[in-house]
Amino acid sequence: MLTSLEDKQLGLSFKIKHVRVLLDSSLEIEQQFFGELAKAFGIPPVNITVFAFRASKEIEKQYAHFFDAKEVTYFGKFEADLALMCEKEVDLQINYFNREDLYMEWVSTHARKKLSVGFSNVDQRLNDIVFDFSPTDKVAFKEELVKYLTVLKKL
Repeated sequence: MLTSLEDKQLGLSFKIKHVRVLLDSSLEIEQQFFGELAKAFGIPPVNITVFAFRASKEIEKQYAHFFDAKEVTYFGKFEADLALMCEKEVDLQINYFNREDLYMEWVSTHARKKLSVGFSNVDQRLNDIVFDFSPTDKVAFKEELVKYLTVLKKL
């Protein structure tokens, strides 16, 4: 299931149009940040869907989609909204978490995506592009992600 960036065969015509974010809600990243990211990508904000893991009361006020361990069966199958989310393929998946967590990593691995980015404190095989700074440094994340996607000619 895990493939290298070279094996993905993303042609010259491939551009980022739809983005999914798997967000560790404990990072407390505001919805507004993902709207700014959409603007930097040149896509409508509705084309970025955020799924917050283990939502807190504050995060629930900002985001519409959540998932938690209850939506993963004993055999690792997905239920409810999580199953639907994983079936839909997106151009870019942002694994916005920097700690090892079986559920977030399992969802990340099984969700359909063409390209994925994330942070260095988790299994490196989850992501095609890996950043080695804190996900709370939103300025650096946005600048670096836009830079890499521009170099790859995906924006």
